[in-house]
Amino acid sequence: MHRLLLAALLIPFAASAVPLEFSHQGRLLDATGAPLDGSFDLTFAIYDSPAGTGSAWTSTRTLDLDNGYYSVDLGTGASLDVADFDGQALWLGIAVGANPELSRVPLASVPYAIRAQDATNVSGGGIVNASQIQINGTTVLDSTGITGGVDWADVSGTPSVLGDLGCTADQLAIVGSSGWSCIDESALSVDAGLLTGFVDINRLPMGTGATNAAYGNHTHTSVTGTVQIGDTADLCDASGQYGTLRWNTDDEMHVCTPSGWVPLYQQICGEIQADAGATCADLLTSCPTQPNGNYWIDPNGGATSDAFQVECDMTGGGWTKLVPEFKSYSWRNSICGSPTDGDCKPNPISGHTPYQQYGAGINGVINYEDATGAQVDVGQLAALGLLVTEANTNVEVWTYDIEPTCASNYVATLNYYGGVQRTGPSADFCNNPTVDGQWTEITTTLPSAYLDSGFIEFVDLTATSNWGWFHHFLNNEIWVR
Repeated sequence: MHRLLLAALLIPFAASAVPLEFSHQGRLLDATGAPLDGSFDLTFAIYDSPAGTGSAWTSTRTLDLDNGYYSVDLGTGASLDVADFDGQALWLGIAVGANPELSRVPLASVPYAIRAQDATNVSGGGIVNASQIQINGTTVLDSTGITGGVDWADVSGTPSVLGDLGCTADQLAIVGSSGWSCIDESALSVDAGLLTGFVDINRLPMGTGATNAAYGNHTHTSVTGTVQIGDTADLCDASGQYGTLRWNTDDEMHVCTPSGWVPLYQQICGEIQADAGATCADLLTSCPTQPNGNYWIDPNGGATSDAFQVECDMTGGGWTKLVPEFKSYSWRNSICGSPTDGDCKPNPISGHTPYQQYGAGINGVINYEDATGAQVDVGQLAALGLLVTEANTNVEVWTYDIEPTCASNYVATLNYYGGVQRTGPSADFCNNPTVDGQWTEITTTLPSAYLDSGFIEFVDLTATSNWGWFHHFLNNEIWVR
């Protein structure tokens, strides 16, 4: 058994020009403590752990021991790899002949090699940590990252005139037919007529800031060829970006505004008030893949400030939904002078009497609400009535007769938004009541033209006898198209 009594493990790597080797001295004793003498085969190995297997480097050397002492330059035989000495902890293992390896000892740096650690960051994409950088005694980069300026007279290989121009920080040195001169950056003028061929521009920030590509005054009189605006994932969240153009993956041209990226042109799909269509059917024509939901419409056109939201049935063909302000409406002609009048018998379904909705001689108007519950402007309703040709609703229609006869002049005129009227003979509105003050449902006998022509505005009654009209929206909705 042998023991390593002393090992001086020094790594004097100071620079890449120094040979990749280091000196090692030690003394070996036998199991009784007596020093070894003579020639021995010593195997040296470098590990990245004190006890793990797999060495990073190994070399066997035959050395002459004098009173146990030996000295060897490791790396002169099997070459060392500088990448192994990157600052990580390393251990040296030594085996004498075929004997097991002695306990490993950690490698250490010589004092001056510790300072060389900073130098490893100069190459290989590392970090240079300095308060300033100088060239020939002149500061070219200070601690704030600002260049200290370079005197052209100190730079070789440049035209001598540059040193005499005296351009300021916001000027550029240019050369023309009359030689070199200084020009302000903000006064640059670019004639687009000089651009020919195909110019591919990924991002063209239009503005007056120093960071804009289109900085200063740019005169574009004509462009020969094609200018292509590309896509960009950049945010549009600063004033210096306003005016930036992009062509995005949705095949839309966008411009950066204080509201963010805004399409210069897009399909009118009614998802915002500014993009309101005339009707749901109109929106479906422009955007055939739109799902059912709430959309903005503007039947009267012009400014969209009075546009309103409605529910659209897109899968059913572009139907527009309106909600009557009340579920039931009554009109009467000279009957029911008061709620307690004996002629005011309640409707068997709703409990309404002809008196409860509108007074004698007054034609009540049905108001409609939008998807938010707000009352729709009557001008918009009139415009919508002109645009639709059919209606779909679930209603009950009743008439109320004071006398058990159907006079020939029982006439009702149904007025629809948009100016359409439907006036029918008495046979359409009376089912020959058998008692005085009889409610008669005429929903099934009423011609379909009275219910599918549009959405009702009011009912006008004409008769010499007293009678009433009751209109009840079962689902409190009407769909038009």
